[in-house]
Amino acid sequence: MKTPFRVLLTAGLAATTPAMAGGFDGMFVQAGVGAAHATSDIEFTGWFRDKVSDTGVNGTIGAGYSHSFGRFNLAASVNHGLGRQDGGTTVQDSPFVAAERADSVSLRLAKTWSVTLEPGVNTGPNGLAYAKLGWSRAQSRWTFRRPLYGDSFAGTINFNGFAVGAGYKHRIGNHVFAFTEAQHNRYPLRDVPVRVTTGGVTATYVDRFGAASTTAVVGLGMTSRGRSMHATGRILPLLGAVLMLSGTALAQTPAGFVNTAAIVPDLVVDMRYHGRDNFVGRPVAGYDEPVCLLTAEAAAALTRAQQRLRPLGLGLKVFDCYRPMRAVADFVRWARDLGDQTRKAQHYPGVDKSELFARGYIAERSGHARGSTLDLTVVDLASRTELDMGTPYDWFDPAAWPSSLAVPAPARAHRLLLQRVMMEAGFRPYEQEWWHFTLEGEPHPDLYFDFPVRRPDPSEGDKR
Repeated sequence: MKTPFRVLLTAGLAATTPAMAGGFDGMFVQAGVGAAHATSDIEFTGWFRDKVSDTGVNGTIGAGYSHSFGRFNLAASVNHGLGRQDGGTTVQDSPFVAAERADSVSLRLAKTWSVTLEPGVNTGPNGLAYAKLGWSRAQSRWTFRRPLYGDSFAGTINFNGFAVGAGYKHRIGNHVFAFTEAQHNRYPLRDVPVRVTTGGVTATYVDRFGAASTTAVVGLGMTSRGRSMHATGRILPLLGAVLMLSGTALAQTPAGFVNTAAIVPDLVVDMRYHGRDNFVGRPVAGYDEPVCLLTAEAAAALTRAQQRLRPLGLGLKVFDCYRPMRAVADFVRWARDLGDQTRKAQHYPGVDKSELFARGYIAERSGHARGSTLDLTVVDLASRTELDMGTPYDWFDPAAWPSSLAVPAPARAHRLLLQRVMMEAGFRPYEQEWWHFTLEGEPHPDLYFDFPVRRPDPSEGDKR
């Protein structure tokens, strides 16, 4: 099957499966620019009522908090409209004085704010479609001009109304997303006192003003949570804005991925999620074969780490390598099944299962799905015995942190050895799991794959 066709076919299938959970948890900020259309509803001194409108350029900035519930998402945000929105000018048709028919009234919206709730649906690991419903406020300025008398009068109005809208976000980086959004703000008619002075006599009229505005913007935003490993969702520095194809799901192993055991000499492979010796207690979705797949760059770096250990009679043993997104979704489903406590004693004896999400042990995105993150330990090459690291693999407890002093000194020394060897080879450690490392400068920092774990098809040629 030709690669482009396979990509399109499987990406389309992946977009319709519940395994593609969203990733817009956490705080976010965003800014956009676009068009605005404002309408004024003016009823002036009982002489006339008119609706006029105008269109211009507008911008918006906002901030909020978002949380995903499987395929669904709920966010709350505060947005501020930038610039002024002209609501148009109406020329009154006075029934009394012909010369006053040139008098005009205009309204301009400024300093608009809105607070909205935004229920949405995750369209994949990188997409979110949402609606907006909430409250809006605008400070507006009205102006009444009288060419006959060569004067004008002005004042301000604070409108309160409602806001409705819809939008779509798509993650284009670890913390960066692009968005498009439309919002309509409606401000009902309200009484406004207008003071007019003619010939030294001041009269006060009670006029009525209403307004509406519709904006459509495109822009960029940043989230506080980016690359999520299955054990955490951390707040990292907010970086980058590079448009890339995200959420790609391939049916077969794509070019650039290799069977790591064929690259790294004497590598011990113990793919825990292919069997039952894991915190789920059963084989995990997507692990068709017990194979360690990594990007070619990560495999080459792992070879350097292995070479540093061999003079000591030691080597590396991998527990997990590339992890498809369907496996991540399987973890999420398991975590929500509070009745399944089969492996509590072996992996999370000190944590209530209902707290696994809140404590960051389970997340809806995983750095493993990018292909350059792996979990591993150190073994004696002669006996294949694991060195004591103080806790088992996938131990949900602060004792598993590399810096923990709750484990014996020999275990801390073994952790330090593993960390030093991996960092010298070009990997970055994770401060809450002694076994977890990610390649610095990984080739796919913004792509989350979903092809199943199986040996590369020889008919597809060299995957390096």
